[in-house]
Amino acid sequence: MNQEELKSSYPRFSPKGTRSGTTLPQVSPNNASLMNGRPASRKPQARGVKRDIEKLWEVINQQQAVIERQHQEIERIQRMVEPMSDVLKRYTDQAERRMYKKMDKQSSDQIKTNTRIDNALAALRRAKANSDEKARIFTDQVMLISTH
Repeated sequence: MNQEELKSSYPRFSPKGTRSGTTLPQVSPNNASLMNGRPASRKPQARGVKRDIEKLWEVINQQQAVIERQHQEIERIQRMVEPMSDVLKRYTDQAERRMYKKMDKQSSDQIKTNTRIDNALAALRRAKANSDEKARIFTDQVMLISTH
C-alpha cells in the first residue's frame, strides 16, 4: 500500500474530535443499548475517548509548533553559516591554486634538474667512450710495438 492509500484508508479527525465529513453518532437513551450491540454504559467512555482525541490533537499541535520553531532555527543558522561557507570556499580555492602553482614549479624544477643530470650523464658516457677508444688504440700500439 502506498502512502496515499494509507492516508485515505484511515479516518481523519479534526481538532474538534469529529471525523472529516462525518459526525460522531449521537447516543440517546432510546438507542444506547442498541448501538452496535453495546450496552448503554459506554456513553461515559465515549466522552472519555473524545477527550483523549482532543488531548492527542493538542499534543500534535504542540509538536507541530515545536517542529516549526526548530525549522525556523535551522533556517536562521543556515543563513548565519552561509557567509562563513563562502569565505571558507574562497580560502580553499586560493589554497588549492597556491598548491597547484607550487607543484607546477616543483615539477618544472625537477624537469630542469633531470635534464641537467641527463646531459651530464651523456657527457660522461661520451668521455668514457672516448677514453675507451684511446685505451684500445694505446693497447693496439703496444701490441704492435711488442710484436716487432
